Amino acid sequence: KTHLACFTYGGKGLKAAKISEAKLISIRKRELQNSADLLNITKLYSPEFVDGELINQQDLVKERIAEYLSKVDPGAVITHDPSGKTGHPDHITLSSLIYEKLKKNQQQTTGYFVLPHPNYVKTFPNSSAKLKNTYSATHSLDIKPYLKQIYAAQLAHRSQVDAGPQSWQLINFFDAEYYHRLQFSEPYKFRYQDFQGGKLSFSAKNHA
Repeated sequence: KTHLACFTYGGKGLKAAKISEAKLISIRKRELQNSADLLNITKLYSPEFVDGELINQQDLVKERIAEYLSKVDPGAVITHDPSGKTGHPDHITLSSLIYEKLKKNQQQTTGYFVLPHPNYVKTFPNSSAKLKNTYSATHSLDIKPYLKQIYAAQLAHRSQVDAGPQSWQLINFFDAEYYHRLQFSEPYKFRYQDFQGGKLSFSAKNHA
């Protein structure tokens, strides 16, 4: 069984200037469910926090994480790496708080960071500053047999992606996924970036 937890629906995303936040949330909620169905996700969970506000509600986010992990009792948990891939503070906050929780229960659950693909920085050179606090891969997964399924799931997020040949060529460029197994004796650095694209970093947290 595979469970997917999404703590916000991205109500302040790219389309927010054109339609209301409530409408965008409704669209993205439906898109996420469609994408999850295409990927055969067993169950989808969202406590529906406000987009971009997890960093300001960390105690409540911790409670929701603890409740959900206790209910599901997973054998493994995969979360964002400390860079958040895009530098998004919601991604980084979740990564940091999930790491804290797993560290307390490290005998029960194996944790992994999903890492940016090595080709990501080549494709998006402006992202390099955001990815300085990434970690080495301990595992990789060949996803070539699933590219069409992944592509269909990606296109389900119509409000966030553009369809077309370039999109298909891009997803073929990322033919594997890379993971870093959490080592709870290793210090991880979680650096936050301004939600509006400000300088790295307005806040920092190190976990030893």
